[in-house]
Amino acid sequence: MDLASGWFGGRPALASAQLRQARDQGWSGVSLLPEDPSLELEGIEEARRDLGRGFSAAAWDALQAPAHRTAADGHSSAVSTTQEAALARIGETLRRLERLDAPLLVVASGLDDDPRRREEGEALLGRLSCGERIEPEEGPELHDRLPRQDRERQLEAFARFLFELIHRAGGRRVAIAAAPSPAAVLDPEGLALLFGEPSLRGLGYWHRTGAVQARAALGLEEPGAWLEAGAAAAVGATLEDWGEGRGRLFPGEGEVDLRLLAEYLPRRAVRVLSLAPGYPGAALQEAREALESLGLG
Repeated sequence: MDLASGWFGGRPALASAQLRQARDQGWSGVSLLPEDPSLELEGIEEARRDLGRGFSAAAWDALQAPAHRTAADGHSSAVSTTQEAALARIGETLRRLERLDAPLLVVASGLDDDPRRREEGEALLGRLSCGERIEPEEGPELHDRLPRQDRERQLEAFARFLFELIHRAGGRRVAIAAAPSPAAVLDPEGLALLFGEPSLRGLGYWHRTGAVQARAALGLEEPGAWLEAGAAAAVGATLEDWGEGRGRLFPGEGEVDLRLLAEYLPRRAVRVLSLAPGYPGAALQEAREALESLGLG
C-alpha cells in the first residue's frame, strides 16, 4: 500500500524526502494524487536509485507548475485555445512523470466551460465543507444545466486529449478519475462512453472515494455507479473516508462504504491511503491495519 503525498502537506516539498520517509515508515511508496500539492524534484533520481523504486502514480494537476494549476482542467475544454494550452503541456508533464518513475498518470475530470457554473459548483462544495444543508435538487440541477450537446462536445475534447496523452505516454498507463464538483464534465455515463471508445484502448480508471462520496452528498450519483462503470478498468484507488463535508478522514470516521470498494477493486490495483496532514504519523499504521481488515490491504 502507498501513502498519498498529500499527507505531508507539502512539508517536505521534495519528492525525494517524501519517498525516503514513506519507505522508512514501511510503505511501499508514495503516490501524488489529484489535488495534492505540487512537488520539487531535486534529488529524486538519487532517491530512486537508493530505494530501488519511484512513485507509483502521479496526477496530471499535481504535476503542473504552480502557475498552471488553476488551468489544469483545460484538457476537457471544448474551447480550442484552452485545450491547445493543455496539449502543449503534455511534454513537460510526461517529463516530470518520468523523473518520478511513476508508471501511472491519473487525470481527473475537467469542469464545465461556463465560468458561472464552475463557480456555482465550487460554492456548493464550499457550503458542504462548512456543514451547511444542501437541498437534494441543488447538485443535480447544476449538473443538468450543462446542455447535453455541450457535455458531449467536452467529452469529445477530453477523448482527443486522452488519445494524444496515451499515444505519447511511452508505455505508461493513463487513468481517468471523478471530480467532486457537480459542474464536472465526467459522470458515470460519460465514463462508460470513454471506455467504449476504441481509440482509447488501455485507458484505466482511478477510483477517488472522497470525490464520489462528495458527489453523492450533493444529490448526484451514488459511489456504486462509478464502480459499476469503471471497475473493469480499475487500476487504483484513493483510500480515504469522507463525511460531513470533509475528506481524508481516518477509515470508519465518515460515510464511505470501503467494504463495497473491496468487492470491486482488482487485486493488482494500486491502493493509496490518503489522510489529512493533521493526523500524526502514529495514525498511519492504524489506518493501514483498518483498511487491511476491510480487504483493502
